Amino acid sequence: PVHKSEGKAKDLATTHWASENWPPDALVRNSYALSGWDILMANLARDWILMKRLSFLWGFKVFQTIFVSAIFGTLFLKSRMGLTPADGQLYL
Repeated sequence: PVHKSEGKAKDLATTHWASENWPPDALVRNSYALSGWDILMANLARDWILMKRLSFLWGFKVFQTIFVSAIFGTLFLKSRMGLTPADGQLYL
């Protein structure tokens, strides 16, 4: 090979199948693999870092949701208005 990549390309072009009796430690399964609990904790740590980075946006969205829900929750509280002019004076 003239260049290093030519030898690598030839190696990558050959296919390998499981039936060719690979060594048992070709794919790491037990000795260095993470457990499911460790993967969960790593994902939670990453999400916590992202939430801390966008904490202002999270706070604003929580405030916005509470504000809009308070408005819509009280919008139809007095849905039956009286029909007399005296009742109209109450709502002005």
